Amino acid sequence: MPRLRWVLLTVVLFLITAIMGTAYIVELRDIRRLSVLVDTRMNYLMEKSRTIQECREKIEFYKTQEGMAHLARDQYNLVFPGERIYRIVVTSDDTLPENKQ
Repeated sequence: MPRLRWVLLTVVLFLITAIMGTAYIVELRDIRRLSVLVDTRMNYLMEKSRTIQECREKIEFYKTQEGMAHLARDQYNLVFPGERIYRIVVTSDDTLPENKQ
């Protein structure tokens, strides 16, 4: 029959091992969860950085004379003096099929 102090020592060692193992598993789960959070935040940050870079490029383009002319033509339908505007009208005898519902 084993002595009581050996049984007690074995039980204490087993409890310490169980507690340490459980704490280790919990920490591994936390590390995995935090890694996923860091990855998603990094993706979000990279997306925002790309957006900022694109906006800076647009700002630099629209600061130039060519950029302002492009903006004026695209959004405000303005032209330089003496320029001619040609309107292209497409006429076709094709008819669209009627939607039957």
